[in-house]
Amino acid sequence: MISTRKSLPLSLACILAVGGMTGVAEDKDAVAVKHGAGGVISGPAPTLAVLDPSLARETEAAIYKALDWLAANQRADGSWSDANYPALTALPLWAFSKSNHPRKKEVTDKAVRFLLSCVQSDGGIYRKIEGKPGGGLSNYNTATSMIALHSTGREELVPLVRKARKFVADSQYMGDDAYRGGLGYDASTKRNYTDLMNSLFGFEAMRLTEGAESQRKPDEKKADLDWDAA
Repeated sequence: MISTRKSLPLSLACILAVGGMTGVAEDKDAVAVKHGAGGVISGPAPTLAVLDPSLARETEAAIYKALDWLAANQRADGSWSDANYPALTALPLWAFSKSNHPRKKEVTDKAVRFLLSCVQSDGGIYRKIEGKPGGGLSNYNTATSMIALHSTGREELVPLVRKARKFVADSQYMGDDAYRGGLGYDASTKRNYTDLMNSLFGFEAMRLTEGAESQRKPDEKKADLDWDAA
């Protein structure tokens, strides 16, 4: 499992950077995550109140301090924290992709190169950990990484995002029990078990990256979840 002690500062910085960038600007592209013809998992963001100018400046300063911290703590290979878990690099990449930080290109280029080194032949984006079945947390790492790669807007990454979408879609558990429709850490373990964290990241990743499907050839099958089951 990912060490909470090691990843907590990284997680807090990413939450501030990603959440702050969304909160300060008026985000007119808020995503409504739907399943089937009915319910909504997360609807459009509420109208944001106008921040007091002083508070807005303080918020922006805090965001940039978080981004500065992330830039200073990026490793030479482009990763952050534990390199066995590419999601810990995807989260800062996502934050920088939403920013206009002066080191954005330098940081994102390195992070993208690292994530590309984690792409597997099955389309997943994770690291294999010998002797630890499911230890690579393939669904969680793939879902988080494909969001980050897609957020860069780089056309050359679209084919990889589409393969990652297929990996996540194929990992959806479709047994006849209470876990039907969800996602677990790693489908290769063959465990009939799913959990809310992996399912949430997987569902959100599939919605946030669905634009990548528009570039498939007309006769090519699109990768998607069974949203009724989800």
